[in-house]
Amino acid sequence: LPRVRWRADGRPVDPKIVTWWLVIACQLKRPGGTALLERYLDLLKPEDAAALGRFVLQAFMAQDSRRPSLDEANAYAEAYVESSYRSWKKWAPGITEEQVFNTLKREKLSEYFGSAIKEKGILALATRVPGRDAVPLLQAFMRDHYLRRAQIEALLETLVPANDMAGTQLLLATAQRYRNKAVQDKARDLATRIAELNGWTPDQLADRTIPAAGLDDSGERELDCGTRRFTARLDEALTLSLVNPDGKVVKALPAPRKGEDPGPIKAAKKQLAEARKELKTVVTLQTQRLHEALCTGRRWPAADWRRYLLAHPIVGRLCQRLVWLAMAEDRLLSVFRPLEDGSLSDSQDRAVELPQDAEVLLAHSALLPEGDAAAWRRHLADYEVVTLFPQLAETHVSPTPAQLEATRIDDRRGYLLDAFTLRGKAGKLGYKRGEVMDAGYFDFYELAFPGLGIHVSLAFSGNFVPEENVPVALTELTFLKTGKNRYASKPLPLKEVPPVLLSEAWGHYHSIAEAGSGFDPEWETKVQCW
Repeated sequence: LPRVRWRADGRPVDPKIVTWWLVIACQLKRPGGTALLERYLDLLKPEDAAALGRFVLQAFMAQDSRRPSLDEANAYAEAYVESSYRSWKKWAPGITEEQVFNTLKREKLSEYFGSAIKEKGILALATRVPGRDAVPLLQAFMRDHYLRRAQIEALLETLVPANDMAGTQLLLATAQRYRNKAVQDKARDLATRIAELNGWTPDQLADRTIPAAGLDDSGERELDCGTRRFTARLDEALTLSLVNPDGKVVKALPAPRKGEDPGPIKAAKKQLAEARKELKTVVTLQTQRLHEALCTGRRWPAADWRRYLLAHPIVGRLCQRLVWLAMAEDRLLSVFRPLEDGSLSDSQDRAVELPQDAEVLLAHSALLPEGDAAAWRRHLADYEVVTLFPQLAETHVSPTPAQLEATRIDDRRGYLLDAFTLRGKAGKLGYKRGEVMDAGYFDFYELAFPGLGIHVSLAFSGNFVPEENVPVALTELTFLKTGKNRYASKPLPLKEVPPVLLSEAWGHYHSIAEAGSGFDPEWETKVQCW
């Protein structure tokens, strides 16, 4: 256990006391904390309570995720391949010994030595971990061990007591797009609990708890280095650049001068590292959130949009890289882009006034006449604006009335690519691996939009977990009601899918196809799982 000190006088806490806190926490089995355990943590110095929490969090994850090594999996497969091959070829004559070996190896690698779920209560001592530290740990565990549903839900509970901005944003992101519906529901319940604590709606919670990495309204943060003061400044690349007292950009904070107290510089370096970590997380999560708002057609009251998005030191910069619509019910008032000084401009550089009673949403080619979209493309090119994601693509999909009556998109069926390219492209677009069935087999990736009650299913010829980089082929794209089993429910007619979501998902399907070698009429003979 890490050494901790009492808040009142700084004396070391007897390790036996902390050990018994862990025993009590384990017996109570409430990973979200209790009033008693929160009181205990209040007695510690805040930085020590955070250190104790990090230790508990990492120890729980390490214990829960122990798996065989690659050498152990190979040894297991080697020991059983001969007998398994003799047995399996009776019902699969075409199977090879190599395929049997790889299957046995995959099965062994997917095993866990045990579980820490019975000890989940100890996570109650991890509720003081700052979100900037807890979020990367939780994200990695959720990515690598997504089948550990109960453990993930317990880990997410630790984020509620802190009411921390970064932790709240992770809960909101998990509720919106995670591969497991039960985990989504749990995250949504936890986020709702935080919203209720603050007297907000879930949407208000999402907008009002965006971390700012310590930046002021102008996107700067002062760093006290004792006798010198440096400034961390949000730059065009959405990273923090350092400016010295003379106004010159430097690569790093200085070392202490001779006779200078190193304490302030050490503290400033820690603050800068934490700010950079938090900034990276905010940019990633808010870009995903804005793209989801584009797809779902979310609308903000103009006053809320100005206060919580445009005025935010980080999200405001993201807003400047996007084109927006102002609406009055179903009537379009204006199309605009925010500028650095906070004013709004149309594609012809004319000032735009945003009425207080207007609603604001993101623009898209599917919502604008082609002439307007083309004018905005020229405007963005003229000002060298690097948009966060394509909004006004010239080649966006515009389905015909006949296509809208269909329930699936399959115009890229039979396009070949390798499995890792598919996984990488789909992952960058926000898709998660679909349900894994017997023997580790899966054949689709999905992207969920809980606010609409829809998830997008991108189907392909299939692969096994752990994945191997084998040839695969795209098959079809469908839209299903959230919570419905993909294999037992009928896809939605395309006409029932919001036009922007339909266009974006169709574009995803095409862009992934373009990453491969193209259509192959003999594709069914070139993939292993079809």
